[in-house]
Amino acid sequence: MSKARAIISFPAGRRAKWIVLAGCLIVLALAGPLAGKLGSAEQNDAKSWLPASAESTQVLDLQSRVQSPNVYPAVVVYDRPSGITAADRAQAAADIDRFAGVPGVQRSQITGPIVSKDGKAIQAIVPVDLGKDGWDKAAPGRGFAPRDRAVRL
Repeated sequence: MSKARAIISFPAGRRAKWIVLAGCLIVLALAGPLAGKLGSAEQNDAKSWLPASAESTQVLDLQSRVQSPNVYPAVVVYDRPSGITAADRAQAAADIDRFAGVPGVQRSQITGPIVSKDGKAIQAIVPVDLGKDGWDKAAPGRGFAPRDRAVRL
């Protein structure tokens, strides 16, 4: 076997796949711990990638003067396919009163309960101030948990 043929056939050989696998594992082991640090370096807010002249950026500037950027709206939805009852309205109002007692909730800015036009759902918006670190340091025990579901009555 000539030297050129040996060099050309090496990548397709039995040893090559193990060398490639070992190389990938080494890169993964070295780069894996660094991936966790990307979250602190990235900027995902709209203001960081929109032009300064955009209306959205100007609105964000104005909004930051009156509201903390770490206030996030919790949207609470109650749903009854057959239609909301008086008891449902009372339950929603009682729940909203309880939300006002949760630490971090902006009591004066709670909106609702708002009954839908078709009378089958109730919505409330509860602004929560997550503090100076926002989502980065939000503790799961604060009283709110992200959920993608409505409350069925």
